[in-house]
Amino acid sequence: KDYEVAFTLVDTAGREVQRWVQPLCASLPPTSWEADEVVRGSYALVLDSALEPGAYTLSLALVDPDSGARVGAEVQVGATQVLPLSPQVAVEARWEEGITLRGYDLSESNDRLELKLYWQAQGEIGTSYKVFVHLVESTTGQIVAQSDAVPCNWTFPTTAWLPGEVVVDDISLPTDELTAKEYTLSVGLYAADTGERLSVYTATGEAYPDAQVPLARVYPD
Repeated sequence: KDYEVAFTLVDTAGREVQRWVQPLCASLPPTSWEADEVVRGSYALVLDSALEPGAYTLSLALVDPDSGARVGAEVQVGATQVLPLSPQVAVEARWEEGITLRGYDLSESNDRLELKLYWQAQGEIGTSYKVFVHLVESTTGQIVAQSDAVPCNWTFPTTAWLPGEVVVDDISLPTDELTAKEYTLSVGLYAADTGERLSVYTATGEAYPDAQVPLARVYPD
C-alpha cells in the first residue's frame, strides 16, 4: 500500500499535543519502490502558534491510508525544544505579500554587528525576496556596510516559507572600519528577479519611507 506517515508531538506528561499525517514520500509512492531501495522523505511540521514553549518528544509511525490505523510500532525520533518567540526588540513591520518582521536581536562582538531578524509568513509567498540590511552614516546618508541575500544565508527563500512559520535570519556586518559617531541600521525586502523593493507598513498602516524599516541607532566604540 501507499502508506502514510504520522508524526506525533508529546509533552513531558505523555500527552499528545499535535499530530501530522503526510504521504510517506510525495514524489515516489511506496508501491513504486524497488526492493532494497533507499528513499528520502522530507516533511514540514508546522507548530500550532498556541503551543507552549518547553520540552517535547517527536515520534513517527506508518499509517494505513484507508483505515487511518497505525501499522506496526511507533518509533521515537528524538527530543526537541519549542522556544518562545522573544526578540529583544519588538517591531511588527508588515510588508506586502503577508511578510511580518516580529522583532530583532542586536549585539556587537569581534568588530562585527550581529543582527537576528524574526520573520513570520502570514500566508503563502509567491515571489522570492532578498533581505537587504544597510548600515548608514547618519550625517551623510552613506552606506558603510550592507547585506543583500536570500534569507538564512541563501538557504531559505521566502517561497518556501509556510503560513504562520517564524523564520530566524542571522545577519553579520563588519564594523572594524567605522569612523563616524553615529549610524542607522535599516532593513527591507526586494524582488530577487527585478530588484524592486516591497512596500512596508507600520502596525497602524503607515508606509515606511523608501520601503525600509529603521531598526536602531548604532554608536561604535
